[in-house]
Amino acid sequence: MEWHLLRSLKDADLQQVLALGRERRFARREVIWHEGDRAETVHLIRSGRIGIRLLTPLGEVATVAVLGSGQVAGLVAVNTTERFHSSTAVALEPTESVAIWVDDLTTIKRRLPAVDDALVQFLADRVIDLTTQLADALYAPADTRVLHRLVALSKLYDRGGTEILIPLTQEDLAGVAGVTRPTVNRVLKKEEHRGTVRVSRGSIAITDIDGLAARVK
Repeated sequence: MEWHLLRSLKDADLQQVLALGRERRFARREVIWHEGDRAETVHLIRSGRIGIRLLTPLGEVATVAVLGSGQVAGLVAVNTTERFHSSTAVALEPTESVAIWVDDLTTIKRRLPAVDDALVQFLADRVIDLTTQLADALYAPADTRVLHRLVALSKLYDRGGTEILIPLTQEDLAGVAGVTRPTVNRVLKKEEHRGTVRVSRGSIAITDIDGLAARVK
């Protein structure tokens, strides 16, 4: 298992960090935290996927991010001034994580400076990623944003087969891409015609990832 957050740590330091956590298991659709909850734990995702959801000004629920194996959930919230979650996290499938209490994380950062360095680097990378997504949202055409998110999700769900199954709805994809569902539907129909995707109820299968990625470079 390669933890994105802790990949720069030496093995001995990594084991000290993991020893602080406890294993958590979540059933599909189980809520890990609600928007407004106190942010008290960081989840290192061992398996499964977590959807980060927000309530839009129109009262609709939008999935704005999907996190998978090796990634971390809840890190930004535990480092804010008020330490409250601004989103809801839901297990999109059976998920296992290593949950580390924020006070334990603070202690290990003081004991191992390399951990604090890794956290700063991770958060800096996250800011850059969000800046890129913001520029995408402000200036890239809606259709292009959908394709960008499809390619990103393909990397997350790729299991090495001939097809990549993304078990998300068109509404989920619309939330991640920051577009409307009709826009997603229009883009997916075009891609079906090109032979790069196949749309089923509640899922999207990528049948030609190279062809899909080639048009968004």
